[in-house]
Amino acid sequence: MTEVVITPFDNEISILHKWASYFKIPVRLILVTTQIQGVKDVTMYSSGISHINNMIDNENNLRSIYNSLKDKIETEDIVMAYTLLATAKNKTLDDVMTEINKLYIDIGDETVQDVNELKLVLADWRQKFADDFQYDMENLTELLEIHQQLDELDKTADPNFPKVLYSPIKVDKVTIKASPTLKSTGIAP
Repeated sequence: MTEVVITPFDNEISILHKWASYFKIPVRLILVTTQIQGVKDVTMYSSGISHINNMIDNENNLRSIYNSLKDKIETEDIVMAYTLLATAKNKTLDDVMTEINKLYIDIGDETVQDVNELKLVLADWRQKFADDFQYDMENLTELLEIHQQLDELDKTADPNFPKVLYSPIKVDKVTIKASPTLKSTGIAP
């Protein structure tokens, strides 16, 4: 995909997935901001990874990057992206680990014990990144197939009947259902 094309069938979810495909990152790492252009609010989408990379290039440390993004991206994603990008720019793992531990102590998280643990956590994060991206792209493929079916239905509709009516879907609430089971029996109480 060379650019993100928005169709009348798109909603917040499909647009996020399209931008994730464009940036080649999981949806969870897309930054969404609103900018006022004239009298209109415009939603802007950007890569959290690119944002972290730019901040590193501008000589920001992990703490300032965390402070900038903590309300938009999970702490682990900020820390692991920082680790990956900073070490690619010749920062040592020991130096990065020191920054991580200072941040974790400040925010009350558990510190990293040694460089080997950091390497393992980073490897796990990279695998989760790849798995989440693949999952998001599978969802995008399904969404695009549905959009194509709706578009075909709209084009082939009998002229004596109204076209397919649609409006953007807005997700404002999510319900999570849990079904607990007893550990000893495996049966719900």
